[in-house]
Formats: sequence, structure tokens, C-alpha cells
Amino acid sequence: MNEPIEGNPPRGASPSLTRLPTQAIASLELVIEGMLQQHRLLELLCDNLELVADELAGEPNRQTYLHIARALPAAIADAHRFEERHVFPLWRRVSPDHEETLARLGLEHVADESYADELAEALRDHVAGRGRLDAEALGYMLRGFFEGLRRHLAFERDHLIPILRQEMRAAS
Repeated sequence: MNEPIEGNPPRGASPSLTRLPTQAIASLELVIEGMLQQHRLLELLCDNLELVADELAGEPNRQTYLHIARALPAAIADAHRFEERHVFPLWRRVSPDHEETLARLGLEHVADESYADELAEALRDHVAGRGRLDAEALGYMLRGFFEGLRRHLAFERDHLIPILRQEMRAAS
């Protein structure tokens, strides 16, 4: 539970992590590192999806495709739950003027999870030979997914993480 905040911030000043209890400040570094770890996993997933998209015209590596199809929805959902439970509350606390951005990122999470489910199904169907999409269409679908995910990660890396790091430095 948060410790009571003593004193009032200057009029117009936004709350900051420096106004959080010491325990919350100490966990910020862990949250940032956890987010970066999630990013590394998702970037690796994007790299693998790109390889699949590049290979679709040739002989499919069925085992690889099935492994990716099984891992994709869970990897996306796990990363999103981490952000929604740990990162978003901190960002909301230090940057309350970014509520619309957080809402947009949350909607992107819903869309990405739905897309990941559809993509996993399309990959499984392709491997089983009952795909409703030809290799070109599936490749287009794959590229749309991983390019959108990479943009999402880049935004968080370039904007959200620096805000959290700045607050961490200010609290030190």
C-alpha cells in the first residue's frame, strides 16, 4: 500500500515517482528490465515471423511453423499483461497527461492479440494443407503483424521507457 504523501505538489505539477514510497521506486528498475526482456522476446518473435514470411514460397518447415503458431498468442498475451499490470500504472502515475496514449496502447493490445490468434490459426492451417490463404496472402498477413508489432515496440522504447528512466533517475 502507498505511504501517505506529505505536502502538496506545486500547483500544476504532475505527480511523479519521487512521490511514491521507497519500495515502489526500488521496483521501477525491475519493471523497466522486465519490459525490456519482453521487448527482446517479441523482437525475436518478429524476426522468426519474418523468416517464415520469407520462406513461404519454398518448402515449409512444418515443425517451425507449428512451434511459432503455438507460441505466438501466449507470447503476445504475456507481454501485454506484464505491461498492463506493471508498466501502465507507473506511466499513468508519472504522466497523467498521457491517458489517451495509454488507452490507445491498450486497444492495440486487444487488436494484436486477436491478430495473433488469427495468424496462429492460419499458420496451422497452412502446415496442414487446408489453408484458406495462399503463401503470398499468408506472407502479407505475417508482415502486417510483425511490422505493426515492431512499430508498437519502437514507440515504447523511444517514448515510454525514457519517461520511466527519467523518473527513476530523479528519484535516486
